[in-house]
Amino acid sequence: MESYTEDGVTVQSNEASQDELQAAFDDATPETPAAETPDQPAAPEQGAKPVADSKVDKRTREGRKGSIQSEIDTLTAEKGRVTGETTAAKAERDRIAAEVADLRAQKAALATKPAAEPPAKPKTAASLPDDNPDDPKPQEADFESYADFVESRAAWAARRTYAQQDQARAEREQKGRTERFREMRTQRFVERRDAGKAEFADYDAVINEAHLPLSQPMIDVITDSEITAKLQYHLATHPEEAQRIFSLGVTGHDGRWYPNEIQQFGEMKVLEGRLSAAVSGPAQRMPVSSQAPAPVKPLRGTPTAADADSPPGDDASYEDHEKYWNNPKRLSR
Repeated sequence: MESYTEDGVTVQSNEASQDELQAAFDDATPETPAAETPDQPAAPEQGAKPVADSKVDKRTREGRKGSIQSEIDTLTAEKGRVTGETTAAKAERDRIAAEVADLRAQKAALATKPAAEPPAKPKTAASLPDDNPDDPKPQEADFESYADFVESRAAWAARRTYAQQDQARAEREQKGRTERFREMRTQRFVERRDAGKAEFADYDAVINEAHLPLSQPMIDVITDSEITAKLQYHLATHPEEAQRIFSLGVTGHDGRWYPNEIQQFGEMKVLEGRLSAAVSGPAQRMPVSSQAPAPVKPLRGTPTAADADSPPGDDASYEDHEKYWNNPKRLSR
């Protein structure tokens, strides 16, 4: 401290010199706090600014030392608070960056995925075409009053809506019948195949190793055939015949090849008949009835005019004799 005397009055300055301040900083080392006892007050919360003791005289060395320590504690608490906020901000930044990366990945996946078609909206009377000649759309000019026009238009819209619903119901029923037929056809195919493949010990191995070209007519004949397993096994062991049937077609004027499905179907039926005959033997020939005309049956008619006067022979019937002898013309002679 600096002091000076003027007119018998001594004045002391509370401003420390540079050397004194450096010495105070050197001595201001934080002391280890003593263990807390129940009688001691609770420690201040982190970040709270310590309250200076009002009894400490900052003009003294100890006062200045305590003031500097208080400022150090304040700065340390502020640093801890800022460090905590910085750590939390970094964590939030990392979380947001992860969400952004996830959203970008989802966007890229949606860009490569084909857009799903929006569900078809149910048709209403207003969306149906107006080209039904049997039930034309009512026109306001055709009615004497607007009320009659509105009533007719409402009835027309109801008829059209019902027709659309009826058509949709018919389409659902047709689809159901088609599905049931397909299921029954597949079930019969599996039953015939499983029953027929027992004839061939290596059926599964041969069929699994075969890579045959099959057109739709060929598949239809195999599916509906009574010897489906034998057809499959024959084509698998004779791939050249399967290729021949598959290649039946014509070349168009444009130079392109077009399959002849009718011819393919016919060749498959011929093959089916040949294999069926090999299984059951030659078909028995039915007896052919004679095409000759039936023998002529003798006709017994009435006597001619030349024979009318001659009596009937001994082999004539009683009626012929009676007719002859009771003939009025003969009696009148």
